[in-house]
Amino acid sequence: MPLEWLEINGIPLSVLHDVSRVPATPGNVMLAQSAMSDRIRLGLSDFQKILVIRCFEDGDPIAEDLEIAITSPNWHKDGTQLPDVQFVDVSTVDQFVDAIESFHGAVLIFDGHGTRDKETGVGSIVIGGNAIDVWELKHRVSMPPIVLLSACDTLPVDGSHGSSAVGMLALGAVTVLCTMLPVRSRRSATFIARLIYRIAKFLPIVTRGRDLGVDWRYLMSGMLRMSYATELMDQFERDFGTGFLAQVRVKTNMDINSREEKWLTNLFRRLSSIIKKPVRDIHAWFDDRMEMADSLKYVQLGRPELILIYEVSPLEASNARKEDSKNNGV
Repeated sequence: MPLEWLEINGIPLSVLHDVSRVPATPGNVMLAQSAMSDRIRLGLSDFQKILVIRCFEDGDPIAEDLEIAITSPNWHKDGTQLPDVQFVDVSTVDQFVDAIESFHGAVLIFDGHGTRDKETGVGSIVIGGNAIDVWELKHRVSMPPIVLLSACDTLPVDGSHGSSAVGMLALGAVTVLCTMLPVRSRRSATFIARLIYRIAKFLPIVTRGRDLGVDWRYLMSGMLRMSYATELMDQFERDFGTGFLAQVRVKTNMDINSREEKWLTNLFRRLSSIIKKPVRDIHAWFDDRMEMADSLKYVQLGRPELILIYEVSPLEASNARKEDSKNNGV
């Protein structure tokens, strides 16, 4: 069983705590990841552009799901300025490599299909209709520090260590968000769109005045918890037919963002008050009805805690000081 699914009082570990892991591999990736100590220091400006590499064949019914989700008017209602999301469609490995090499931002999203080889157990991304061994790109491309794989089976729960997600680490990524099981396209697209909105809306707030920065694992763990809470409340609404959870959703997100340890306990209490039943009945419903949430299928692989995000990166701050000194004749 993946460590993310280990239960504490019936709740998966990754729901309650910030969780990431270094892949256990027989090669040198595990050693390199374990020995990594240098921190990657980024500023908000490093998230102004996000690259989406899209790999679908003509006529694929899910090809535009992510673009539709990201460009939804819902993310612009409050005037939030979203990052410039650049979609690049590729159908060959060379195009895939060229798109990455010409990008200089912090976040790369792969939007396409994943597949698992039945004989080897290797989970691969699909480009041009073919499963690609990303390990073969070792000397051709260097990944941005943050890679998000919006595809199925990029680290199959019953698969091989040689999967695409681990390969992305070998290609230079510091952390990879990957999938252990197939994920539903629209839910996956909504998750990525929501994460982009979180980068635009939440990062400026949480980094303001924090000299030590905020690490990426914290940001992503909060996103996964909010997605889990959303799926839980969606199931609750389907079962109880109530449409009065808007305020509950807002309060739950506020609990998660403020790192309230009892956010899930608070959610259960709010749900019990909605239907006027004891909290123990909500727990019984949860145990009986809560299916495998899509948010539990994601893994934070690598060392996301080493990626520190500042309002202004230390490099930018240093360059600004040098420029001020130069202009002032110091």
